Amino acid sequence: MKRKNCLLAILWPVLNATAQPVPAPHPLVIGDTVPEVFFDSVLHYSSTTARLSDFRGKLVILDLWSCFCHPCLSLFPHLDSLQRKYKDQLQVLLVNSKSSLYHDDSPKILRVLEKLQARTRVTIDLPIIHHSEELDAWFPAKSLPHEVWIDQRGVVIAITASFDVTELNIESILAGKKTDMHFKNDNIVFDETLPLFINGNGGDGNEMKFHSILTGYIDGIGGTGIEHEEGVTRYHSRNASLFSLVKYAYPEYAELTEHRFILESGNKIFSPAPTDPAFYDNLYCYELIIPLADEATLRRYMKQDLQRYFNIKLQRKKQHVKCLVVQQLPNRRSTKDTRTRDVDLEPENRDKHIHHYPPSFIVRFLGQYLAIPLIDETHLEEPVSLDLPPDLSDRNRLIAAFRRAGLLLKEEDRVLEMIVISDR
Repeated sequence: MKRKNCLLAILWPVLNATAQPVPAPHPLVIGDTVPEVFFDSVLHYSSTTARLSDFRGKLVILDLWSCFCHPCLSLFPHLDSLQRKYKDQLQVLLVNSKSSLYHDDSPKILRVLEKLQARTRVTIDLPIIHHSEELDAWFPAKSLPHEVWIDQRGVVIAITASFDVTELNIESILAGKKTDMHFKNDNIVFDETLPLFINGNGGDGNEMKFHSILTGYIDGIGGTGIEHEEGVTRYHSRNASLFSLVKYAYPEYAELTEHRFILESGNKIFSPAPTDPAFYDNLYCYELIIPLADEATLRRYMKQDLQRYFNIKLQRKKQHVKCLVVQQLPNRRSTKDTRTRDVDLEPENRDKHIHHYPPSFIVRFLGQYLAIPLIDETHLEEPVSLDLPPDLSDRNRLIAAFRRAGLLLKEEDRVLEMIVISDR
């Protein structure tokens, strides 16, 4: 009997510990140590399972993504190149976010990767983790891609957007230096079906009939749209450049590229590059609610808001400008273009093309990717097809692409109507 009591005394702490409830995972923040976690669904790895501790001693970047997210997939070649460059100092893990919710299983993920590799000609060798409920709970993301930086000791040191995944930031962290990364906060309460600042976003709003709001950049939200419902018309554009707001308010200039605008205002109209320290300082959330109205009325109110908020005006001005002019080659023969209508100018894709469109469309669409205005002087209405170089700034190869379509591309001076944006 004494022996039994002794055995129970030994087992009691173990039994008691086992009976304790396991705490539910909660969102981790910067400074938290990531608990050990076992992954039982891993692709592109030496094993189908792994532990987070397998990568201890390296800088780890968890890239949260989903199969439906095009910007996420476009990021993969960049992440793969960083992994190859920093080898044993860095480990990028592609974490498929909310796999069960979006039905992203292994076959679907592999099909998406095959299509990406066919487009970009880049083989993605990064480990892919899917169906990890712990990572979903620890790092909830409302906007993807979502980057979690974990240092060599397993501590969360940053949570950022994809813009901050750069060689400069990686090298700074590996060298123990400070970075200027913008920390992303997706743990905010925001209802995508309601206007900004309404019903928990800043007030009740059930009787709202008219308002306009302009804010700076807000983490975790995005999108542009118009709704006509319940007696009101609502326009919203979240985290947009001033230039995009101006082009919506002034539809007569909507198809003009940045080259056709002259900036004489103290405002930063054009959005800086994501690598610019002022990137987030020049993005805005704008929302306008007015009694039910047509789009012309909505734009008129928006113009007035932009003039009040930014004190700007737009005027037309004719000016001599260096342009790329598209003309027909003298010996061009008219042939029926039988290709399927399609456009692909994605930056990461090598096989760029515009197929079966008239030159007027080609000039309007391609012009936004070039350094100077592109002008159509072909007088053609029939569709043509262009197979374009991977680097659209390669002038010689661009000229050759147009020549193959029977078109001449050359740089010349033209008098163009420019749009001057100045302070009132």
